[in-house]
Amino acid sequence: MRPAIAIQRAAMAGVFFLAILVQCKAASPEEEERFINKVKLAFQNEDSAAIDALSCHDGIPSEGERRDDLLMYFNHTVTGAELSPPDEAEIHDLDSNLRVTKMMRVWLSGWYEPIRFPVGEKNGHLMFSLSKRKIPSAFGEAEFRSIEAQFLALQKRRSIVLRDSAAEKSRHVVALKMVYSRAKSLQDRCSEFRKQGGVGTGYDERYLTTINTELRIFGADFPEESYWTNNDEERVEPKIIRDPETRISYKLNADGRRITAVAPNGTVLWVRDPFRDGHLQPLRVTRPVITRFQLSPGTKEEAEEGEHIFLGDYSKRRIEIYFNSSQFGVVSLKTGRFVFVGQN
Repeated sequence: MRPAIAIQRAAMAGVFFLAILVQCKAASPEEEERFINKVKLAFQNEDSAAIDALSCHDGIPSEGERRDDLLMYFNHTVTGAELSPPDEAEIHDLDSNLRVTKMMRVWLSGWYEPIRFPVGEKNGHLMFSLSKRKIPSAFGEAEFRSIEAQFLALQKRRSIVLRDSAAEKSRHVVALKMVYSRAKSLQDRCSEFRKQGGVGTGYDERYLTTINTELRIFGADFPEESYWTNNDEERVEPKIIRDPETRISYKLNADGRRITAVAPNGTVLWVRDPFRDGHLQPLRVTRPVITRFQLSPGTKEEAEEGEHIFLGDYSKRRIEIYFNSSQFGVVSLKTGRFVFVGQN
């Protein structure tokens, strides 16, 4: 081999080896501290974009995993976070887009066990690793979305049709019954799918009740009994509550839906409609409105003085809201983000 060629190949091998070293370079203690602090700050600010920026999306399909699953924990205060070596059992079947070198463990107030997320390294920086697998669509999901779109289109016309002729109301009821039949058929097939061992369906179990409630509004005789009230014109008495720490005021508007946050200097910080933001559906009444509007307790003693939604954390106040449809949830004081808790 000629000397020039040997030298060239040796140089290329050296560059290749150096590239591997750079890629596999372990994150420094300073980088670990930076990553932990970034994650804590994202939780504190309820910043989903920050979590997304800390995630590696290389090789992830559009139907693949995202770190949106962290959003459900934002209503809790982070009491601790650490990076530690992963157990083999935790990572053996992950199929991650980064080699998992650490597990991020986050402790939340009121929780006995930490939540865990795999973390890898890219060019010396720590990032959340994601699974390269496509997330399969749930059984019946596409059909359910079609049914949902058809129903919502009809529901939007409710106030117009209620004031229309009897013939138009009759046509509207026929269209609603067709949607109901499609939803009932899908529910039966999803139930059979689960009986045969299938896991995960795209069907929302509350939907038959929702469609049936809409039918009862028009006086339609349908198999399932449902109690409803037409309250399209209902308004509520405006109410203001104030955070004792920040002095920020939160106003429930007269429409019973919108909440406005106002700083002490009069600046409007945000305006939110929890019912719309939470993608809730009418239940028992045609237009659910907020009838209870209060701050969550800051201590156990406060909690015992009245009825509250307990989320295991007194250190982070929220707005508790209850709709006259029996649906309820909490609203973040900082961002106005609504989390649906349940319904009776």
